[in-house]
Amino acid sequence: AEGKRLTWLELLEGMRTILSQKNFTQVPQLSGSRPLELTDAFSLDNEAADESSQKLAVLIGINYVGQQGELRGCHNDVIMMRKYIEEQGFSPSNTRVLMDDGEHES
Repeated sequence: AEGKRLTWLELLEGMRTILSQKNFTQVPQLSGSRPLELTDAFSLDNEAADESSQKLAVLIGINYVGQQGELRGCHNDVIMMRKYIEEQGFSPSNTRVLMDDGEHES
């Protein structure tokens, strides 16, 4: 339904479905530093934070260029995620990007 907020579980299942349909073998997973109820609505906000709290983010994209198991797309994932979280209220000055591309912090 339009406007319906997905739960964390629905988000994960949807991502897995899309990747599978496109013949990707990745299995999206969740991890976090705080307890997470999978049936709660997906949100980037920390419900326990007060209004004076800042939103901080560290985004890491490692393609392992030139190494066995080299990946593709990790840098693009970080760029797209940064765009998304900034649209959700994260300040660019509070977002740190780390990539093995020689252009971002290392």
